[in-house]
Amino acid sequence: MAWVGFRRETLTWTGPGGEPIWFSTWPRLHRGFCPRCGTHLVSVAEGSEMIMVTIFSLTEQSGLDPVG
Repeated sequence: MAWVGFRRETLTWTGPGGEPIWFSTWPRLHRGFCPRCGTHLVSVAEGSEMIMVTIFSLTEQSGLDPVG
């Protein structure tokens, strides 16, 4: 899976499903899933300023080439 990080305060949910449904997979790690189809979209750690988004869940992917 390829991820891209965004600052949490700059990310806006614009898709038809709205904000993901959140599930805590570890005490401090939360994953977001599409409320319509269940696709894993995002991952965020408590206290982190960054939210990690799966690249392929983004409508616009240009300029987001994987580096690692």
